[in-house]
Amino acid sequence: VPRSVLLAEIVTRMPARVTLLEVNLESRRIRATIPPPTNNPAQGRSGGSVRSLRGGATAGRGGRGQPEAPARPRIEPPRFESTLTLVGVASANNDIADFLQELKRCPLLEEVDLQYIQATVIDTTERRKFEIHARLRPDADATLVAMAQPTRLNGLPTPAEMRDMVGGAGGVAPTPPTGGIPTPAPAPAQAQGPGAAESEGAPDQGNKPASVPDVPESPAAPGGGMR
Repeated sequence: VPRSVLLAEIVTRMPARVTLLEVNLESRRIRATIPPPTNNPAQGRSGGSVRSLRGGATAGRGGRGQPEAPARPRIEPPRFESTLTLVGVASANNDIADFLQELKRCPLLEEVDLQYIQATVIDTTERRKFEIHARLRPDADATLVAMAQPTRLNGLPTPAEMRDMVGGAGGVAPTPPTGGIPTPAPAPAQAQGPGAAESEGAPDQGNKPASVPDVPESPAAPGGGMR
């Protein structure tokens, strides 16, 4: 089992309020015991020398006049016994209990046991320090560990889905879907004066000055004078 896979399993099962201080993995090679050869009576009767009718003894199954070749020893793959030690701190004993239960459910570990819990102070904050021992299963297989599902952010496709979409579009990256992306709300309309409604739809006059309306002349007073 790769150490990266084992470490990922430990971190994934660790509660949010638990912090690991030490992770120690020790491996010890197990010496394989070779069983002693057993005497097979049937092989002894058929594998011994046989006297022919012409006289003299001939070799058994080894060939004419040659001794039988010894059996090749069976080569066993090396076996190791790995012990895992975890030292960490937590905010409460319940967090340590939850972490212990999650480690017992791990398919790579066995004999998970809590060694101790004691109070400690870190940065003027009281914490609960613990130590857990476990053993790696001899038949542990990394392929049996379920792969973590990718996290979907704001409705965007995952990297695997994006690669499939790019391959299906002939190498051109498609436009990401906008169903889960929040769109900004339109800006509120500003308060306008009474004459703003009349100015809407009027053609733009540019920088031309506004025309001055014609002022009607006042009627002349009788006698040719001006009022």
